[in-house]
This record gives sequence, C-alpha cells and structure tokens, in this order.
Amino acid sequence: SESFPGADFWLLRYGLPLLDEPARRMPKEAARRALGIPTDRPVVLLIASALAVPYKGMRYALEALNQVAANTATPPVVILCGTDAARMRTTLPQNLPVFCTFAATNEELCRVYRAADCTVMPSLADNFPYVAIESLACETPLVAADCAGLKEIVEESGGGVIARAADTHALATAIKSFVNHPAASTSDRNLGLQWVEANCRFNAYVRETIR
Repeated sequence: SESFPGADFWLLRYGLPLLDEPARRMPKEAARRALGIPTDRPVVLLIASALAVPYKGMRYALEALNQVAANTATPPVVILCGTDAARMRTTLPQNLPVFCTFAATNEELCRVYRAADCTVMPSLADNFPYVAIESLACETPLVAADCAGLKEIVEESGGGVIARAADTHALATAIKSFVNHPAASTSDRNLGLQWVEANCRFNAYVRETIR
C-alpha cells in the first residue's frame, strides 16, 4: 500500500474450502437438470448473499441483461442466486427465462456455478470476493467490473473479462461474448481453475496465516 511505503507486507490470498467439494466437477448438463433449467441454452449467473446490496451493482447487470435479451436471437437463461432474487426477477423482460434460487451448502453452490456459462459480477466496490474465486474453482469464467480485487483476480488468472463499472453497454457486450460463443470460453475456464488451485488452497492459507 502506498500509505505504508516502508513497511514489510505479506500477501495472503483467501483459502477456499470449496476446492475439496466433489460437486465442483459435476457435468454441466447434470447441474442444469438438477436445477430444472434448459440444457441447450446459454446460462448467465448473478450471485451474492444479498443481491440487492447497492455496492454489488446488480442493477447494472439487470439493465445489461435487458439489452442482451433485446439483441440476441436466443436469450440466455438467467440464474439469480441469493436473497432478493424473486424481487429482482420482476425487472427482467418476460422473454428471458429466469430461475431464482439460494444455495445453502457447498454442493448446492457448486451446482449453481457449474450450470452457468459465466458469472456476472458488476460490483461498484469489493475486496477479494469469494464469489469470484468460487466461480473460477467451478470452471465458470467471470464478467467482472474493473474494481479492486475483482480486477486483480481476472487479470492475474485470465479467467474472464473486465468491463467498466456501472457501464451497462460494456457489461452487455461482455455477457454476449459468452452467450453467443459459450464454447469459446474454454481457455478462460482452464486458466481460472488453474490459478485458483495454485493460489487459493485452504491449507496453504492457514499455514501462511500462522507463519
């Protein structure tokens, strides 16, 4: 930090217990069937413990999805995962299939990530969010706003794309790149997974914290 230019520092990335959950490798089709959503359409995930918290920026993602729905022949399925999901569903167009859920266990969480082609994180402010590294651990790339830890995660991992925060057009363009060409994200999925497995092991996090 520039606030403490002469200080020693240690970089400890969060440890992720989710890496030990077998469901994070479940087939995408199986995850979608378990959630009751189509297996033959692209799927976009919006997820937060509380979706309506203003700094999560979900209003911009919802506006971007309205643009995607209006300009895409086959609109994607949208998963809203977290509290306030049902209320947010009312702001999306009727031609956009929307599935509202809440994940209470790591297995359920992995199922939601595995079902999606991308996870959209439009945060206006954030730290080093668990959602981002959880998504990458489940091989689901990110469409993320260029703020703080989110930008760091995406740029270092190569596990997705960055869009300008609060820019609905930029978000829509990034989302459409995954919706129109879901198979093209193979590189993003592989790079993101490799980075999380190399940097976010829980035992290493505990060991480094003690040290």
